[in-house]
Order: sequence, then C-alpha cells, then structure tokens
Amino acid sequence: MKSFLTILFCIALCNLCFSQSDTIYLNADSKACKKSQAKFYRLISKVNEKRVARDYGLNGTLLVESEISKADPITKNGDCIYFNEEGKKESAGSFKNDKRLGVWTFWFDNGNDSIINEYDENGSIKRIRPPDPVHKNLDIPFNVVEHMPEFPGGESELLKYIEQHLSYPTSAVHDRIQGQVVINFVVDHSGNISGAKVFQGIRKDVDDAALKVVNEMPRWSPGTQNGKTVNVSYRLPIHFALPKKKH
Repeated sequence: MKSFLTILFCIALCNLCFSQSDTIYLNADSKACKKSQAKFYRLISKVNEKRVARDYGLNGTLLVESEISKADPITKNGDCIYFNEEGKKESAGSFKNDKRLGVWTFWFDNGNDSIINEYDENGSIKRIRPPDPVHKNLDIPFNVVEHMPEFPGGESELLKYIEQHLSYPTSAVHDRIQGQVVINFVVDHSGNISGAKVFQGIRKDVDDAALKVVNEMPRWSPGTQNGKTVNVSYRLPIHFALPKKKH
C-alpha cells in the first residue's frame, strides 16, 4: 500500500506547482493598455488550487494581492491584502463576488493603530469598531510570496514524510473509503505549522488521519516577502486510495 500511496501523493503534489501568466499592463482606470500607457501591472498565478492576482507598481512594489474567481473581467473572491507604496499593509479582509464581506482591518500610516470594519452581503458597512485584542496584532497570512515555505529537503522529502507517517484508518479500509483530503494550514514566520483544518474532507476518521500527519510535521523553512519571513497560507491535498483487488 505504501508504494501505491506514493504514486498518488506524487500526483497530488504536482497540483502545488506554481504557474504564472503573462504580464498584464493596466492604466489608471484598471483597463488593459500598452506598456507605455501603464500605471501598474498585474500577474495572475495559481498556487495550491487558488488563483491569485497580484498588482505591482511600475517600480515593482506589490500593491494588491487577492484571490480571484475570474481574470477577465477580474472578480475578487477570497482573501485580499492592499499595500501602500512603501510595501506596508493598508487593509486586509475577504471579498465575495467583488464585494467586501465580513471583517476588514485598516491600518494607519504608523502600522500600529487600526480600525475594524464589518461588511454585510451587499458590501455595505454594518459596523465600525476599534481593534480588540484578537485583531490588534492581526497578521493575516499571505497566499503567495516571493519564496514559498518549504518542507525540510523539499517536495521529495515531504512525500517521504507523508508516506512514512500517514496511517490509513482500519475502519476506512474495511469500509472501502477512499478519496482526497485537503488540509489548509499556515506556515508561520518561524516555520511552525499552525491553524491546520480540513478544507475538503471525506469522513472524520480519514480527515483526522490527514490532520495528524500535518500537525506532527517538523518545522519548515518559512516563506519570505521583501526579504522578511512572513506567515503563509498553504493547502496540501492528501490522497487515500486502496490497492486494486486482484482477480
């Protein structure tokens, strides 16, 4: 079963690779234009099954990083972070169908004081409040960074680790349960795993087995952005597959 799982993990890990689109130049109205007329440019990438649009100033400074569901016209869906021209966070939260939804944090110039806005389903502000202790030191993880977090030794060692430590629940084997469990977690700025949760599950005993192997991983090499280690959201698919019956 180990060798069979190895093949399936290899296939799953292929989904983690990074692909990048051509550069899209945009004018002040965020319309596609020639490079000579551009005010900024956009790159659209795919990482861990997420599509992420990143807008940069012409000097290369990251201005916006957002999950999207459509590229043309661009439609924000998911986590989003806005930065100022100095590369500091200005605001962060989530979009749904291009409208702000839920809790958004807005930082002032000094990067310390902030305001929390809460948005309803229509993108309208329903409450404004000062930050509470939970949000005051909020450090929302990046989706994509210049150097993504890495398991010690790289993907091949990650594959070996999962193969050696993943336990297929006996009850699931007996019930012929198989499929893919996707675990979402954060690799923090120190390389530690935190906040692991099931993004896509099969059954509790199988989901728990996938969570266990993730939570017990050794420290990773943290991701970096602008030369600094940062928290990065990571999504890992883990396949559970039974060997084919011999006829």
